[in-house]
Amino acid sequence: MELSTDKILEENLVHSAFNQTLGDKFTFQQDNNLKHKAKSTLELLTKKTVNVPEWPSYSFDLKLLEHLWQDLKMVV
Repeated sequence: MELSTDKILEENLVHSAFNQTLGDKFTFQQDNNLKHKAKSTLELLTKKTVNVPEWPSYSFDLKLLEHLWQDLKMVV
């Protein structure tokens, strides 16, 4: 059985958000990695009126806490 992103969103995320009466207070957060921006996925979210703000793509360089822990390990 093939599970597509669209099917997972349709059956779980969108359903759960509306079942919990979150309505327009619901915001779906995802990074803008290309695999998350498939045309069919964005169309589904638009059709279901899910608020999807623009977020920067994930970058390993932005893991500031990980860099801090690494520095602390070197000192200790």
